[in-house]
Amino acid sequence: MCTFRRILNAVKSDPEGDLDKCWKEYNIAHCIENIREAIDEVTESTINACWKKLWSEAVNEFSMLPDVEEEVRRILRLAWQFGGEGFVDMKHTEVEELLASHNVQLTNEEVEEMQKIEIVDSNSDSKADTLNLENLSELRNDLTSITDRIFAMDPVKQRSLEFKKGMEVLCRPYNELYKRLRQSAKGEPIPRFYQVKKSCTSITPFNTSKSITSTTTTEAKATVTTSRA
Repeated sequence: MCTFRRILNAVKSDPEGDLDKCWKEYNIAHCIENIREAIDEVTESTINACWKKLWSEAVNEFSMLPDVEEEVRRILRLAWQFGGEGFVDMKHTEVEELLASHNVQLTNEEVEEMQKIEIVDSNSDSKADTLNLENLSELRNDLTSITDRIFAMDPVKQRSLEFKKGMEVLCRPYNELYKRLRQSAKGEPIPRFYQVKKSCTSITPFNTSKSITSTTTTEAKATVTTSRA
């Protein structure tokens, strides 16, 4: 109730404001203040009702909870003051069903289903807030489009040229990151930044055929000399 009252007062104080804007400006400081207000509104009868089953000896002059009908009427008045779809046409039975649903114990299947929804939501949020390949590609396209538009619209070419060069310098780290992620997605090998140095010394292979030929020629000459003698 405290939160809704705060939102309602903010909407009334700013005629041009709307409900979405109020929710976006709602922060942790407002939350802490609402908790304090809610604690201040807790009555003695409510505290007694909470402790009755846990520690009945500590409860003094136990009284019943506040009238449920009155609480329902308060909720309806607040919803009607908000106005808009879903609030201005809120009915008494809808509020009663909502309050009664809090007393129904969830089954194991319902709890598991709720956990699955939370996991999907957290994954989608983390994906949207991560500099992955898809988001970087979209950002690069948006920046390129904006830069080209400014370059085409600005009548001072020197200024637009300096702007375009400046954007290229600022976006360079993200362009490099995009290239690395794209290379990783394609499964390309990491470039090698070294070479195998050749040995400073070389070994001339022994020419076997030349040696054999030389030996054969020497033996032939020796045979001819012997025969002449």
